[in-house]
Amino acid sequence: MLSKAHRPRYMFAVFLVASAVGLATMPAPARAEVNGPTGTRIYAEMVRVGVDDEIAEANGFEVRVDRDGIEFAVPKGSPSDVDGTVAGPCGTSWVEWDQVDRLRHKAYIDTGFTIFDGWPAAVSVPTWQTTVIDNYGTSTREHGPILDVIAPTHAWMGKYLLFVAGGSTPASVHVNFGSAVLANGTICFSLNPWDYTDL
Repeated sequence: MLSKAHRPRYMFAVFLVASAVGLATMPAPARAEVNGPTGTRIYAEMVRVGVDDEIAEANGFEVRVDRDGIEFAVPKGSPSDVDGTVAGPCGTSWVEWDQVDRLRHKAYIDTGFTIFDGWPAAVSVPTWQTTVIDNYGTSTREHGPILDVIAPTHAWMGKYLLFVAGGSTPASVHVNFGSAVLANGTICFSLNPWDYTDL
């Protein structure tokens, strides 16, 4: 779990790296079906944006910086030429409107991530938020665990939260800030998947 002292630095680092990487190209959303799941989750990549120093240290890793200025973790005592990185994204994140009611007035927000093979399991979810935008305004929900610590896993689903619309409206939901910390301290950041339905 990130200490309060490390959270501001962590959030700033994620903001800077995510801004440099840029938002992922938005995937085409799928309209949720009435009285059932969409059957189609909308996915976006997760990318490595740095390291949580405390988790890396606690698990026997040291922090280095690659040629792009991004921190990465390697086992303590690794030779200087070992970079410990894995090519490509570290995982995928997803979101979907689920269980839209018969009157199209409410639905559940389903969201989570999968960490790819070759990367350590996730052990912490410091922030996992979705934002809903409809004709009645904007609202944000926190799907992460209460203390942000999770059992080591490569697949995680956030809190399954109900959304009730103020009336008939198109509604979009997106992961506006989602991150997972892996067992070696790597911070894996979601590139904002989104989904749409009419409520």
